[in-house]
Amino acid sequence: MGRAVGAYFWDRLLMAKYSVLVCSPYLSPKNVEKLVDLAKRDVKVLVITSLPKQPGENPQHEEAIAILQKAIEPERDWLGRPKKDWKKPNLDVKYADERFIHAKIYCVDGELAIVGSANFTERGLWESIEYVLIFEGDDAMKIEADFEKLWILYATEGVKKGEAFTPEAAASLLKGLLSKLPFKR
Repeated sequence: MGRAVGAYFWDRLLMAKYSVLVCSPYLSPKNVEKLVDLAKRDVKVLVITSLPKQPGENPQHEEAIAILQKAIEPERDWLGRPKKDWKKPNLDVKYADERFIHAKIYCVDGELAIVGSANFTERGLWESIEYVLIFEGDDAMKIEADFEKLWILYATEGVKKGEAFTPEAAASLLKGLLSKLPFKR
């Protein structure tokens, strides 16, 4: 618990070799640019985030989403054709449209996972007092597996329509996360 959650994992995130997984309702442009840079280095970057309910609601988050969208669209020549040498970065994004994603989960290379209250913004990672749990080794791999389950849930069209993310699915995901806590309930 405290400030500067980012100090603990930012260097490890920037030095990721294989994968960075981010689940946060709010993103900042500066942090998203770092993710795009990683994806251009062929680090697999997966992001789950929420779409703003109304335009202008959160300009920083909207700018971050625009950066992500621009990164995965082909660069175009002066005629509007995709450039032949353009290579899509290793980046994919899922947006929670009708359902607001509130989870904050960050995984790096299956070796480090952070779960808690910190959004993927400067304020969340560096300024606000936040509470997070840090997992390494096998526990981090389990959190990564939970992220992947969440990714699959958001990959289905049913989640957008409110059909696939049932109370049972939510309970199962929560139970999986709670089972990784370092104390007995």
